Amino acid sequence: MPLSRRHALAGLVAAPIGLVTLSSVGAQTPPANTQGRSNYVDPLLALGEASILMSEAALQQSQNDNVQQFAALEIDEQRTIAGILAAIPAGEDAAVQQSPDALAPLQGLSGLDFDLAYIEAQIGLHNDFLGLHRTISGATDPTIEAVLSRMAEQGALSHIAMLNLLQQLLGAERIQAIQEGQDPAPRDPAAPAPAMPEVPEVPAAN
Repeated sequence: MPLSRRHALAGLVAAPIGLVTLSSVGAQTPPANTQGRSNYVDPLLALGEASILMSEAALQQSQNDNVQQFAALEIDEQRTIAGILAAIPAGEDAAVQQSPDALAPLQGLSGLDFDLAYIEAQIGLHNDFLGLHRTISGATDPTIEAVLSRMAEQGALSHIAMLNLLQQLLGAERIQAIQEGQDPAPRDPAAPAPAMPEVPEVPAAN
C-alpha cells in the first residue's frame, strides 16, 4: 500500500498514549541507588536534552505538519522521562554531562533539507536511546531505571518506525519536487553561492 501523509499522521496521533504509562513509573517503583546513574541516567538525560533542543528548532522552522507533530511529541516524551529520572539521586561524585551541539546538523538549512536533516538526526538519537535502554532493560530488580528502560525501549522502537516513515515521505516529496522542476530546499541567502564548474579549455585548431 503506498505511503501517505494521512497514514503518518495516524501513527503520530496514536503515539502519545505511552506518555501516560511512562509518567506512572516513578510512583510505582522504588528509587534506585546511584551506582547505575552515570551509566544510564546521565547519558539518557544528555541525549534527551539534545533531542528537545532539536525538536524545539523543528517546531519553529519546519513547515511540515508531520515533522512538527513528531517534534511536539518528542519534547513531551523527553520531558516526561526527565521528570521520572529526577527521582534518582545523584552520587556525590556525579559529573554533569555536557551535550554536544545538538543543533549543528541543522544549521544553515531550511525547507525540505532541514526536515530531512532533523529526521536523520532523530533516527541517530533514537538508536542511541535504544542502545542505552537495552543495557539494563533485562534487569530483574524493580528499580526506576529497569522499569523505565523496558517501557522506553518500546517507545524508542515505535519512534524509529515513525521516523523511518517520515523519512520515506519526505524523500518522496523531494523526488516529486525535482520532477516538477521545483527547488525542494531553497538556499539560505546568507550562504555562499555555489562555485561554478570549471569549463575545460578547447585546444585551438591548427
